[in-house]
Amino acid sequence: MEQEHMAIEAGQDDRCTLPCALDYMLTNRIAGVVAIRPSFNKNIQSRPVLHASRSKSLQSSSRPAFRAGYTQFFASSTGGDGAEGGPILVIVESPSKAKIIQSFLDSLYVVESCMGHVRDLPQSAKSIPPELKGRFGKVVGVDPDNQFEPLYVTLPGKEPLIKRLQTIQRKAKQIILATDEDREGEAISWHLLELLKPKVPVKRAVFHEITKDAITRSFQDLRSIDLNLVQAQETRRILDRLAGFTMSPLLWKKIARG
Repeated sequence: MEQEHMAIEAGQDDRCTLPCALDYMLTNRIAGVVAIRPSFNKNIQSRPVLHASRSKSLQSSSRPAFRAGYTQFFASSTGGDGAEGGPILVIVESPSKAKIIQSFLDSLYVVESCMGHVRDLPQSAKSIPPELKGRFGKVVGVDPDNQFEPLYVTLPGKEPLIKRLQTIQRKAKQIILATDEDREGEAISWHLLELLKPKVPVKRAVFHEITKDAITRSFQDLRSIDLNLVQAQETRRILDRLAGFTMSPLLWKKIARG
């Protein structure tokens, strides 16, 4: 944080050009995150993350996706409260994609859409519960003094969708997360897992084309969530927030001054 203040002060100095100030600030900020994240990832199984919904109800979690036994959870062939003879819930990102895939499958499958991202860093300090603003208010949604820990909130308007998926999953015997294969899609699957907290087996399916053969092959080659991709997306998101939050005031000052 001290380096950040130095960079801002440098930006206020007429002798320091805008590119110079931005480069100084961004280089030091990224170096700090990169230095922290490797040690952070080693201890990620025990790192708590706080979750806040839009209604500001709060709960604590030790991040099941990174917890010991996660692989066994995905490999399990027995579930919890799901109906033994119930359907298999398939979750994709796009509603149009869900409709097409449903037409390829029999009545054993129920295909639903999550309509993209379901959780993210808060868009503003208003979404942060008062008791957490001390930690996550300096850089909205990120605690720079605690290994750059993120605070995730359910995106506005997604609560009814999450409740609908929770209702459907209670009758399902298995869940297949079929979001896109890139790191954004992998992160969406992980966030769905965090929000739904399923008690039935969960698998991950990926495919590169929307055809019956491609869907069938992907369901025959199910895997677990790729945590490397999830961590990559999370780190990229934190860097985006840090860079934008720290550089925006400097940009406004420089642009306003011409």
